[in-house]
Amino acid sequence: MKVAVFLTYNYSLGTWYKSRTLDRELKIYKLLHDNFNIDFIFFSYSNDSDKQFLNNYPEFDLVALNNKYKNKVFRFISSLKIDKKILNEVKKCDIIHQHQLLGSWVSILYKRKAQKPLLIRTGYDMHEFSKLNNEPLLKRFFLSMLTKLSLRFSDTYTVASKSDKKLINSMNSRYNSKIKVRPNWVVDNLQNQLSDRDFYKILSVGRLENQKNFTHLIRFFDKNSKFMLKIIGEGKNKAELLKIIKNNNLRVEIESNVDNELLIKEMNKYVFYISSSTFEGNPKTVLEAMSAGCVVIASSIKNHEELIEHEKTGILFDLHSFELHDVLNTLSNNFENLSAISSNSRNFVIENNHIDKLAENMNKDYLELF
Repeated sequence: MKVAVFLTYNYSLGTWYKSRTLDRELKIYKLLHDNFNIDFIFFSYSNDSDKQFLNNYPEFDLVALNNKYKNKVFRFISSLKIDKKILNEVKKCDIIHQHQLLGSWVSILYKRKAQKPLLIRTGYDMHEFSKLNNEPLLKRFFLSMLTKLSLRFSDTYTVASKSDKKLINSMNSRYNSKIKVRPNWVVDNLQNQLSDRDFYKILSVGRLENQKNFTHLIRFFDKNSKFMLKIIGEGKNKAELLKIIKNNNLRVEIESNVDNELLIKEMNKYVFYISSSTFEGNPKTVLEAMSAGCVVIASSIKNHEELIEHEKTGILFDLHSFELHDVLNTLSNNFENLSAISSNSRNFVIENNHIDKLAENMNKDYLELF
């Protein structure tokens, strides 16, 4: 079986490399290749130079969707045209796999022309996120139409959470039969026992954007706090956050993104991981922290609640009425309880999100289409 994987619109293997996620993104495809003999060819919005990023992956092929236009409008119009060379490569494949919703119009065009089955994978509901981020009406309308178009023309449409499936069903119930829940995957990340970790330094990872709510979170860590917060991430709010930290003498440090393997090692240094997001999809970093045995303290939003049972597999808190230090002090004084939460949390994600299980499910999805 051969699968054509179309990357997110305007994304390339170089994009993954620069964001330090290349190896993580390719890991599940390599597992599918090794365990189920599936060949993959990646359609990347780049030129042929992207092939260098597959030097360690000789089992994969790449086709460059080279778009010469810098202007966004011209580039989008160009993406609506069928390229004969690209079409010939797609015809050699058995299935088209769209890696994320954005760009699905390209996959749909080639699906219809090449007469191949199409699987569209989404990691979060882009239309819902656009509303929550209060983005321009035109963009929200575009994402709403794109979601409906993708649901109509895909043969299988996967979402990363039960909440996303419920939301889509409420607006597009006639497509329920083709929607499947396929959450994000983790590996078993436990490297250090809880007793060997730092109890007074808290970790948080994520884009430095309004959604992650770091501006609110950092204020808990004033100069009198016995706890310290470390944030790993990049984003448009970085300068503002650094200014608040400096002006208020907060016990907070911000570090740039690191490769996923280094991030996993870093997580194993901490007892506590915190996520203060106002909304989420199926958060990879929370899943990875749980797999690493961290005790996760997370905002009580619907997608966190799918992963965390309060005081059993983590701690949920109300964003509007929360005393972080009371929670941390209570937890720190009961190591037996901490150990139980850590163990329950890790067992939950290994059972539900382990990469082996997700690879098996992806293989089943491909076989159904094949």
